[in-house]
Amino acid sequence: HFAAGQAGFTIFVIVLFNLIQPDPPAGQLRTMAARYLRRSTAYFAATRNALLLADAPPTAAEVDAARGAVAAAAS
Repeated sequence: HFAAGQAGFTIFVIVLFNLIQPDPPAGQLRTMAARYLRRSTAYFAATRNALLLADAPPTAAEVDAARGAVAAAAS
């Protein structure tokens, strides 16, 4: 019974501290995920335009720049 009480108290303290001050990495993760999503969308749009639009497709350098931005956001 003593060990169960100690384990329960330990979990209570951990939950209490997480409620008082949540982990900052969650905000950083959201920021990084949003940046990755925006850059991935830009890369997809550049690639789609290069493949499907005949009037003004982006240059290979623009597509490469978008690919590099996605790779940088992912790391």
